[in-house]
Amino acid sequence: PSGNKEICLKEQVRYLPKENVTEGENGTISYMLPNVATFEPDMSVGTEDDTMTVLNLAVAAVPAVFKYGFMQSIINSYIKKADSKMLQNRTVKEILWGYTDPFLDKIPFPGLNPIVGVFYPYNGTSDGPYNVYTGTEDITKTAIIESYKKKRTLSYWEGHCDMVNGTDGASFPPFVKKNQAGAFLEPKVKGITLYRFIVPREAFASPTEVGDNYCFCTDPVISENCTLAGVLDISSCKAKRPVYISLPHFLHASESILHKVEGLSPNEKEHETYLDIEPVSLSGKFRAELCLILTFKPWKIYFDYYSLGTWDWIDSADCEVCCRFS
Repeated sequence: PSGNKEICLKEQVRYLPKENVTEGENGTISYMLPNVATFEPDMSVGTEDDTMTVLNLAVAAVPAVFKYGFMQSIINSYIKKADSKMLQNRTVKEILWGYTDPFLDKIPFPGLNPIVGVFYPYNGTSDGPYNVYTGTEDITKTAIIESYKKKRTLSYWEGHCDMVNGTDGASFPPFVKKNQAGAFLEPKVKGITLYRFIVPREAFASPTEVGDNYCFCTDPVISENCTLAGVLDISSCKAKRPVYISLPHFLHASESILHKVEGLSPNEKEHETYLDIEPVSLSGKFRAELCLILTFKPWKIYFDYYSLGTWDWIDSADCEVCCRFS
């Protein structure tokens, strides 16, 4: 790796108007949320033209997407033709907004997009449709999601883990109470008391500690028979690519994970995720700290070792997202 860099982005999603707003049945409306992110040079240690050494995501994900030897041997030939390696040098601009991967560009599969990027595709896209309650029939349901993409479940996990709950993060029911889910503090901003809801350690706990998390355990090998805490498998959301998320520095993770990675120093003050809510007007300040982890197992055709690469995006206080690549 080329050392720690801090790259700040400004996420404007929550200040953009909702699109395609239509009135629905049973006191609901539906809409799309536009996605926009911009690079913030004044808050970043460097420019978008800085070059970094990073994991080649396209190459690393192949064994998970194509699991059978025959298919892997074909893909392997394209990797060699493109002279692709497990590590590559890319500019910050390429990593964030996308670049044409030479390996993917040589694969003649119809419909295969050769562009790879952390925020690609993001700008110019929309999320949804969301169908939410307006509160006209029950004020306690204001902004609560009735369905997402016309579904009440996500088709990613089993049981209650697959349910659609809560709001879109921009609006909330009025008169939020202190005893609602989440660890609670009372910070003040310019004399205004806010309610702070924190992602608790139980959210990333293993099923052996929190039984309700059993349906998030999808890989008994990586999870050591569902005993590891601190990571969540989201590969089903990412077209079966081996992607996991955690809090930065593997906050609240099992000791066995912390011992395998050098340089970690997790602490709640710096690495927790929280949402500050003004309980009457329902305005909010959100800081999200998540780590995007890509794991890959031995691939005997081309690579013969197990590796772990981490990319994290952290700190969206005041809707300003800071991305750190280590």
